Amino acid sequence: MKYLIILLVLFVTNISIGQNRQDSAEISIDQILEINREMEREFNKGNYATIGEYYSDSATMVGNKVDITGKSNLVDYWGNFQNAHEWKLENIEVVILSSNVALQRGYSNISYYNNETLHTSRSIFSLVWIKSDDGWKIMLDHFSPR
Repeated sequence: MKYLIILLVLFVTNISIGQNRQDSAEISIDQILEINREMEREFNKGNYATIGEYYSDSATMVGNKVDITGKSNLVDYWGNFQNAHEWKLENIEVVILSSNVALQRGYSNISYYNNETLHTSRSIFSLVWIKSDDGWKIMLDHFSPR
């Protein structure tokens, strides 16, 4: 009977720990998706350079004719946007790899005006997020046109 009680306690503890990990992962996913919404809001208000603040100090962005390293360079990159109309991020998935690392895949759609004509730049992206003292930050941003 004593062993049965010990096994039962271990089983319940294991379920509780597993649930806490799942709850923590769901909270992290929600936090990352909320950051996506914040980024969209800032961009859509014309605060383009602010998007660079969502990156870690040593972040890298790699994409079509783009290879940028360092937060200050990313602030400059985003600050060069002009005539943008709207940015919409669509999440495919967020995978929590550890308590402080996550992988996100999704679609980016940036609408902008060129000669008074509205165009949309569409890409697929992968982001590696790291959790720091300042919250979740992008460590690696890779995108490709679609």
